Amino acid sequence: PAYCIKAKDISLPEILRVSPTEGLVVGGTLVTLQVAGLPAFSAADIKVVAGEGVTKAFGEVVSLTQEPGSSLTRSKGLLVLRTPAVDALSQLVGFTVSTKVDSESRSATFKFDYLPALSGATTFVQVSPASMYETTESDTVSLALSLGSVPRLARPFVLSDIMVKVGAGAYAPASKITSSDRDRTKVNVEATTTLPAGTLKISAYSASRGVATAGDHTVNVVASPAPKVVGAYPSDGSTDLSHDIAVTVQYVEPTFKLADLTAAQLVTAQGHTYQVEILSVANKKSKCLHTYCSLFEIKFRAPALNETDNGGGEATFSAHTSAGMMFSWAFKYVATGNPAVLGFSPKWQYVVSDENNAAATSQTLTIFLKNFPRPGCKDTLA
Repeated sequence: PAYCIKAKDISLPEILRVSPTEGLVVGGTLVTLQVAGLPAFSAADIKVVAGEGVTKAFGEVVSLTQEPGSSLTRSKGLLVLRTPAVDALSQLVGFTVSTKVDSESRSATFKFDYLPALSGATTFVQVSPASMYETTESDTVSLALSLGSVPRLARPFVLSDIMVKVGAGAYAPASKITSSDRDRTKVNVEATTTLPAGTLKISAYSASRGVATAGDHTVNVVASPAPKVVGAYPSDGSTDLSHDIAVTVQYVEPTFKLADLTAAQLVTAQGHTYQVEILSVANKKSKCLHTYCSLFEIKFRAPALNETDNGGGEATFSAHTSAGMMFSWAFKYVATGNPAVLGFSPKWQYVVSDENNAAATSQTLTIFLKNFPRPGCKDTLA
């Protein structure tokens, strides 16, 4: 051998530390390895290979610095290399650092995480919610963003690594960074603003790439729906009684009050109109500042119906403001009662005794009826 040393005594190399552990697939990242037992004293004696087979690539050894007293049997030092470019889809790639002492080969391996080469503006992979209702009062808007074309962030996350602007506001750090990988970074954003109907513009960028790489996204801001009845109790009742009805209504201005209702009425199935008394208005979600989340309970008192409407049927109730009808709902009126025979007179009579003159023993039978249509209705009976 060229060296006065036995092959078994040549040290086996070990990589103690790798910094950094990641870099772009385009290569060129300077990586410092803390090595022990690497039997080499010159960068030219070392070969660095990334991957294997047809996809392997050769890295560049920049420098090797061994500590004083290092030898072929024991050593410690720093090796600096430059990573090669690899396939764009590469992720965790194995590196082999090797050297030869005469005919004896020694090597050590480490893993290096290749990341995509980023280009272009920050992209919005997903935004939640995808749309929002308009607001007339300033309030906190909460958004969850999934961003692409931003570098993977190291833990612990630093909020200012992702800068976000909501609407006409200024850029500010994300409120929370929930995760970050090679493909996307997920953040939560909170901003205080008013949302007029139309669109809301959101912009974001990675601090490491700079504001010039900011991307934009627009969220639809939907106009508040018209007031809507979501429940009414009771939903039916007898025609001969008055009824107190509690109506639950969504999408009402949070400042709505009893004085805003100017009238209420009902129209029967027979087409007759009655005025309805408005009893009270109660805001069931007093902490809601906006129309889209409001919920009110409004109570009405409907009068007993006249005899012309005692057949019942579906009536339409409506509530009105100075601007016109606010909302309506259906109420089913039940006829005052079902027809019934209360009695009759006389209770008996003789069997006909004269077959040639039946009228001789006939009598007038009077029947007492309840809830039977008056005579004037007979022409409309089916």
